Amino acid sequence: MAYQNVGTPRFYINYAEWYSANGMFTNPSVFNTLPVNPTPHLGGANDVWWTRAGGKIEHLDNAYVAILGHTIKEGNFFQVYTDDPDDYDLTGSVYDIVNGGGGGQNIVPEYTGFTIVKVSSSVLRGIYLNGNDTIGSIMLGSYYDMPHSPDLKLSLSYEYDGVKEITTKGGNTLSNAYYKKPPRWGELGCWEIAHPSADHLNQPLSRSGRRVWDLSFSYLSDRDIFPPTSSMFNYESSEYISDSGDNPYINTLTHSDTFYSTVIHRTNGGQLPFIFQPDSSNTNPDQFAIAKLDMKSFKFSQVANGVYNVKLKIREVW
Repeated sequence: MAYQNVGTPRFYINYAEWYSANGMFTNPSVFNTLPVNPTPHLGGANDVWWTRAGGKIEHLDNAYVAILGHTIKEGNFFQVYTDDPDDYDLTGSVYDIVNGGGGGQNIVPEYTGFTIVKVSSSVLRGIYLNGNDTIGSIMLGSYYDMPHSPDLKLSLSYEYDGVKEITTKGGNTLSNAYYKKPPRWGELGCWEIAHPSADHLNQPLSRSGRRVWDLSFSYLSDRDIFPPTSSMFNYESSEYISDSGDNPYINTLTHSDTFYSTVIHRTNGGQLPFIFQPDSSNTNPDQFAIAKLDMKSFKFSQVANGVYNVKLKIREVW
């Protein structure tokens, strides 16, 4: 049984959106996590999306690709490009996380809705769609798994902040729902998958409410939280390799797989959304959410030498 239990959480960070938000380059709008706005695409040579002309997203420890709000079906597929954009070669292996058709070079989702795959490459360059289908948004980046599960004292709330009530002078209660659920991704509700032949008549009844997680993590190692060198270069730091393989980037802010560098830094401290999976071992479609870090500051309390506690509030957004 899946339920909504929290295990070891996973954060899927959209590096393409982060690069664009910080002025490195301008991406096509389809690489923004939100809104998930399903739009028809012609496919074939007309739809090879590069994150930037001749560029790449690199230094990925756990590369992934997510395509949200899609109708890829009936033998159509997409490919992930990790090599030189001039030769259209695919390198690295692709593994199924959700609805990835088992992985492989040609990724053929069994269902419409959304797909998430893992890519065994440290570089991502673009996406190729072969057929005429609908795409809502594409996320390219790296995911981060927390070192362990949160403390037992945690909470999951369902907010209905879009429902407003007033009481009239006569004592009557009037309710108005400005919103009560995320918008649909085309014909399906968000995080729904369906067989291409299925009807969608019941989708107005899909899950409602905004999920909010309050989590606490104790005894996190400093090496799991912070990069060894919190700067872009490591010159004259203890992390600099002083031999023939000198590398001024190794173990730096953008070249380390830590909670601060991957999650906090690459969401601009909560400005940018990400995909949140409360239990990385549970890949049921209802286990995912587009969320933000709902905090104005991040307090890491040291409880022993090199050991910290932290509290997180993660809020579903749309």
